[in-house]
Amino acid sequence: MNKTTIALWVAVVTLVNYGIWQHGENTRLNNILELSDMRSELSQEWTNEVTFSLLNKLNDNHKEGMISQGRMEGIVEYLTNPKDYQSVWHEGYQRGLNQSEEMARIEKEADDNAPFDRPINPDAIKKPDFDKKIEKVQRGGGEQ
Repeated sequence: MNKTTIALWVAVVTLVNYGIWQHGENTRLNNILELSDMRSELSQEWTNEVTFSLLNKLNDNHKEGMISQGRMEGIVEYLTNPKDYQSVWHEGYQRGLNQSEEMARIEKEADDNAPFDRPINPDAIKKPDFDKKIEKVQRGGGEQ
C-alpha cells in the first residue's frame, strides 16, 4: 500500500469517528435540553400554584380587612355620636323590615292581578271512572 491510500484510510476513519462523536454529543445535549424543559415546566407549575395560593390569601385578607373597616367605622360612629348612631341603626333596621313587607305586598298583588285569558270551564277536568263508581256505591246503587 502506498502512502496515499493509508492517508485516505486515516482520513475516512477520522471523519467517521468524528461523525459518531458528533451524533453522541447531539444526543447528550438534546437529553439535557429535555431535562431542562421538564424542570422548567415543574418550576412554572409550582410557581403558578404558589402565586394562586398567595392571591387567594390576599383576597381573603382583603375581605377580612373590609369587614374590619366596617366594624371600626361603626365603633367610631358610635363613640363620636351615640344618639345619632342609635337612630341610624334603627332607621336601617326599619328600612329592612319595610322592604320585606313591600316585597310581600308586591308578590301578593302580582298573584291577584295575574291575567286570565279565558274563562274556566268546569267540564275541562273530568272525573275518573273509579271516582264515579265509588260515588255510585256510596249512594247505594251498587257496583256494575
